Amino acid sequence: MSPRPARRPPPTPRPRSPGRGRARRRRRGRAHRSRRPGARRGRGGSPRRARHTPAAGRSAAPGRRPTRPASAARRPHHRAPRCARPRPCRTPRPAGRRARRGPRSRRVVRRDAARIYHRIMTVVGAAVPSIALARVPDGAPRPEDFVLVDLPREEVADGQVRVRVLTLSLDPYQRSTLGGRHLGDAPVGPGGLVPGRAVGEVVESRSPEVAVGSTVLAETGWRAEAVVPATAVVPVVVPPGVPLSAALGALGMPGLTAYAAHERHLRPQAGATVVVGAGTGGVGAVAGQLARLAGARAVAVVGSEEKAAIATDRLGYDEAVLRGPGLDGALAEACPDGIDGYLHLGDQATLDVVMERLAVGARVSLCGLMDQYNGAAPTRLRAGAVMAARAEVHGMVVHDHHDLALDHATRVAALLASGELVTVEDRCTGLADAPAAFARLMSGTNVGKVLVDL
Repeated sequence: MSPRPARRPPPTPRPRSPGRGRARRRRRGRAHRSRRPGARRGRGGSPRRARHTPAAGRSAAPGRRPTRPASAARRPHHRAPRCARPRPCRTPRPAGRRARRGPRSRRVVRRDAARIYHRIMTVVGAAVPSIALARVPDGAPRPEDFVLVDLPREEVADGQVRVRVLTLSLDPYQRSTLGGRHLGDAPVGPGGLVPGRAVGEVVESRSPEVAVGSTVLAETGWRAEAVVPATAVVPVVVPPGVPLSAALGALGMPGLTAYAAHERHLRPQAGATVVVGAGTGGVGAVAGQLARLAGARAVAVVGSEEKAAIATDRLGYDEAVLRGPGLDGALAEACPDGIDGYLHLGDQATLDVVMERLAVGARVSLCGLMDQYNGAAPTRLRAGAVMAARAEVHGMVVHDHHDLALDHATRVAALLASGELVTVEDRCTGLADAPAAFARLMSGTNVGKVLVDL
């Protein structure tokens, strides 16, 4: 065997001028990375060890630098990639100590989202998805009576705000505006925007009174966004744990209608019997629960077994009877002592049966004329039944009772927060589904307050 050659001593480091070594190593590293396949960061290959690491099984002599392995001359002389560097061990934060930087407030996040939405809409195009009336409905509305169109995007002037719709409310009164029979709103003809109220977010404001990112209630119509006067928007305030959509239901116009009818028309006493037509709808559901909280016995008139179960199981009605040919016998059994209060939200046939069951001194609130909205014959009241019962009959127009708005909001918000009053909602998603949801509402097949999420 030939003698083993003596090991070469380590090379003597060359003197370098200060400040140039790092640049030279950087250039050297680039050259090595360009010549070695797979040596770039993020590509294949085993992780490299740090420079001047002793070879396996060897140890450096005392006072000397560690010996590099024989293949060190072929390795690139540059720092290891970040993924291969050892990371410093972080000491866990003591319990109870809060982080220095926490999550941003919800108001800041909403403001950023509003700005992003405004920039996207400005860049993508000047068109706003909207629902217009294609033709005046003949009878109950159908989805083909409406059309999805793109309306020009309006500019925001001084004193105005741009509201992006979050949740749109569908209400029976909108049907009367489509036929020109509403008491207060202007009629809507073919090609006109369908009116409506919505909860939305302010994405652009030229008013110091309304900040970008605010959640408001506004008359937007059936469209994705609207420019409205800053004075016409109302801040949305709901109790913790209550959804924002309650501002369109129990805390909104339907809830105020039910509250005004309860406080000023029906005024139920403990032990009285109150019948509510359309007892699971947006107005009827609130009215029935208020009657129960006043100590009265509440009976709901509904259109299906499903609604009857919801009325008794979720809304707390004492009884639920089905609308139709058997209503007279069902009411006789549910109200053996007569009816002390009736909130009319249904059809002519239901009104005729209830009027024959009124107790002496009964109170009636005519609140909704569902069948008349769809173009049926005018609703008629049996004068003989009113005289026989010495009844009080009131016509309900919610705009006459805005002085109760603060009292209504305070009391109903407290009932919602405590769980004594619950809401039932019929929701769908997408503006294109609004016509079908409205058709369900006007045919009585909805369950609860009808809402459209955008």
